[in-house]
Amino acid sequence: MSGLLPTQSSAFRGRRYGDRMSSNPRCWAIIYLLAAFAVGLMAGILVGFAIARVPPPGPPGVMAERIRARLASELRLTEVQTQQIVPIVDELVRQMNAEHERTVDRMVQIIHQAHQRMETCLTPAQLEKFRLIQQEREEAFRRAAGAGPVR
Repeated sequence: MSGLLPTQSSAFRGRRYGDRMSSNPRCWAIIYLLAAFAVGLMAGILVGFAIARVPPPGPPGVMAERIRARLASELRLTEVQTQQIVPIVDELVRQMNAEHERTVDRMVQIIHQAHQRMETCLTPAQLEKFRLIQQEREEAFRRAAGAGPVR
């Protein structure tokens, strides 16, 4: 009979701790989750560094000059080619700024409409605090935009 039934020592003979882990799906799930987390963290760090290196566009004149300088440098444009692209880049920047203004105006409208709808749900005390929050946000927006008027 002893030959038919494995003893405890023969059941685990030759197996190490790592062998038990390889057959445990819970351990593999943890390993996969940790690996996915590590990959995501590394990707986030790399994207963060890439975004940090991109300078903000700046005012229209600065943006147009950056575009012209980069094209002239990277494409090794001649003086004639550089002069030919100047009006094209200026028009590009003008159109981009016009589109940006339209988009900002529309976003402000959307936010204002949402705030009006939210106000109908609030108590008088909440409404007072909500309006204070809006005022603080508008002041912060004004400071960030260079003290221009809030639309």
